[in-house]
Amino acid sequence: MDCNRAFGGYIMQTDFMKRITLENEEKWPSIIEEVPSINFDAEWGVRIIPPFGGAVGRFWIMKAFKDSKDERVVSVYLDWYDTLGYFGNPYYELYPWEGDIKRYALTETKQLEADIRTLYENHVQGGEQ
Repeated sequence: MDCNRAFGGYIMQTDFMKRITLENEEKWPSIIEEVPSINFDAEWGVRIIPPFGGAVGRFWIMKAFKDSKDERVVSVYLDWYDTLGYFGNPYYELYPWEGDIKRYALTETKQLEADIRTLYENHVQGGEQ
């Protein structure tokens, strides 16, 4: 264990300040207020993952297996600054969708939920993704 990190040393404070700076530069506090809720179905396993690649948020919908590793069904990320693709506004991106991706405005979360549900049901039934 890194003692500096464990006991609030200089390294931890420096990393923390870098993180706070990033969060403020990207206006995370105001984003929190603007992101609409997504309603997840009870049978979906939802794995929150780090927002790599410039996304503000990312998650996977998982299909749970009793005796083996969970299997990812879909991936969703939130591109608040429209930097990962071109949409014109903040958007969600769903992958896979018909061999590609599908993007949703923040006002289209009900359609995003419906499409995740369709992919999940097809996956559980052994259909194509």
